[in-house]
Amino acid sequence: MSNQLITKENNERVKFFFISLDRIPSMMERLFTGKKSTLDGESFYADEEL
Repeated sequence: MSNQLITKENNERVKFFFISLDRIPSMMERLFTGKKSTLDGESFYADEEL
C-alpha cells in the first residue's frame, strides 16, 4: 500500500468539496435575508429553501 497526500490540487472530489464550502456563506446569507415572519413573529422555511 502506498501513502499519497490527497489535496485539492490533485483530487477533483476534494477540490469540489472546498468549492462547496466556499459557497456556504453566500447561500446562508440569501436564505436568512429572504426569510418572512409568518406566524406570531416566527420564521418558517419551505423544504426547497432549506
